[in-house]
Amino acid sequence: MRRFKNILVVVDDVAGSQPAVDAAAVLGARNGARLTMVGLVEMSAANRIVKLSDGSEADIAGLLAEERRRDLEDIAARLDLESVEIDVVAGVGFVEIVKRIQRDGHDIVFCSPSGGDIHGLAGSSLVMHLLRKSPVPVWVETPRGDPSPDVAVALGPFGTGDDRLNQRLVELAGSLAAIRQGTLHLVHAWRLEGETLLRRGRVRRPASQVDELVEAVHLEAAANMKHFAERAQPFGVPCEVHLERGRPGTVIPRTIAVIRPGVVVLGTLARTGLQGMFMGNTAEQILCVVEASVLAAKPDDFISPIPPD
Repeated sequence: MRRFKNILVVVDDVAGSQPAVDAAAVLGARNGARLTMVGLVEMSAANRIVKLSDGSEADIAGLLAEERRRDLEDIAARLDLESVEIDVVAGVGFVEIVKRIQRDGHDIVFCSPSGGDIHGLAGSSLVMHLLRKSPVPVWVETPRGDPSPDVAVALGPFGTGDDRLNQRLVELAGSLAAIRQGTLHLVHAWRLEGETLLRRGRVRRPASQVDELVEAVHLEAAANMKHFAERAQPFGVPCEVHLERGRPGTVIPRTIAVIRPGVVVLGTLARTGLQGMFMGNTAEQILCVVEASVLAAKPDDFISPIPPD
């Protein structure tokens, strides 16, 4: 985790964003990183000018920005850090955040889901937009997360061009598990695509042949999990492999619910030509139910659909 030297934390609302601020401050202190807090004034207030009874005009966005800046100054004063930069931006929150990342070279962004009654992360518009469109890893710190020091990483398909992303996820998760002094859990769902058709369809194959195909897929997945477990050894943490049969969108959330890690690391980009538009069914299904904090990363060649200024 020492790769992160320029941290951005989003303060959407003061109380709800405190978990993200605290997590960012811990990482910033450990890494000797630069920490920037950004407060948001949403577009609904960004261009509002209101006339008062005495004929003067009040800039709603300016008043809100001033108040938000004071909030950030109060938060910064309580952090045990030498220097914290603060800023306030007005407009569409996720757009302004992504542009700030691109402009100032931030290498990770922290946020918390807005709304204390949200289970999972899919109900937070800001979080979901950042998970889809941020060009850097997104850390979502949730107040409902389990205090466990363990870290689970959801590994995607093997042998499909995703192995570089899988390796990046293992590196992030292993480094984080070492910092937290917890266990690293490697989670993967495997299955033979089209098994039902092969067994019961018009072109069904002999059961023994399908069984052989199933076992071949299983052995290939096991070999890949062994490979990534070996790649995690330099982090010096206990490592457990969870290789489960079934659809990823069902199996991975169920396995994570059993493990109950403090943090889940996953990739958030489907294999599609529309960069930044889709996260993939597995990521979406995990984010709809997960209660743990999430660290999400994309492939190195990802290009955000939001153009820089």
